[in-house]
Amino acid sequence: MTRSLFDPVAPEGRTNRRFRDVRDHRAFTAARRLMDETFADFPDVDRSFIQEFQTGGFSPRVLELALFSYLQEQGYELDRSRPAPDFVISGDSPVAIEATTSNPPQGEDPDDVDPSTGLQRLLPDDVPAAEQAFIFQVAKALRSKLTKRNADGLAYWEQPHVAGMPFVIALESFHSASSLANAIRPLG
Repeated sequence: MTRSLFDPVAPEGRTNRRFRDVRDHRAFTAARRLMDETFADFPDVDRSFIQEFQTGGFSPRVLELALFSYLQEQGYELDRSRPAPDFVISGDSPVAIEATTSNPPQGEDPDDVDPSTGLQRLLPDDVPAAEQAFIFQVAKALRSKLTKRNADGLAYWEQPHVAGMPFVIALESFHSASSLANAIRPLG
């Protein structure tokens, strides 16, 4: 039987607040079920997915699950036999896809609760500053993926199993609660 993403593997004090919200609130019952159903078919090649999902990598792992589900739904033949890049679509038009996210600083949750109402803030108080932060955070995430090298000194697109394939970086912004409001605008 496949383990649930929500079975505890990390000490409670190290779990991500967003993970705890999804795990603990009734409003997320269907989301938990869907995530577990998706994970049942998800090849966890580096065997760290659940640990990362429950701790600091919650948002990136949610993006990976969503991409996996989308690619499966579209009927793409996926090769997840290696840890990087995250997805390799094989077939007539092969492509390598690496998922990444912009995130709040390590160990911090985004300041997304309005202290006066206790409700989640979906729009920033200072829109121009939020747009600048969005550009900076997205650029930082992209730069990290473009400069990363494996133990052999190879970039994602240089690895033998994907060399010559188009390389795509799938990116979503999670550095603040309102960062998704910026994600609909092109970065150009």
